[in-house]
Amino acid sequence: MLTAALGAATDGDRLAPLLAAGERERAAGEKLEQDFRAKRAALGGYDEEIARLERQIEQDRRALEAARADWEAEQAAIVFPLDLADVEGRLSLVDELRGELDKVHAHDQCIAGIEADQRGRWSALNQCRS
Repeated sequence: MLTAALGAATDGDRLAPLLAAGERERAAGEKLEQDFRAKRAALGGYDEEIARLERQIEQDRRALEAARADWEAEQAAIVFPLDLADVEGRLSLVDELRGELDKVHAHDQCIAGIEADQRGRWSALNQCRS
């Protein structure tokens, strides 16, 4: 367009290539400007998404803190009224019970052995009678 207006000038033949190059540069600059605006608009969309995600993170953080506070309150409500002397006494009883159960088990094994011997003797006696 500028080339056409200046085309009537006497030096148009020498200026035409320069004017054409200038026009190409102007068009390229406009294209760059359009690209820049499009990318800036896209970044605006990213900014909105980032802001939304930051709000979601903050909401989740508050929910986590509330859940943690509830959990700690529940744990604090659980009380085990144990006296150390009482616990030691109960553990002594458990140890004593284990000892007695071991004695019963040993006694049961002894009885099983006697019964096996008795069956073996009857078997031997029956063989002798035959």
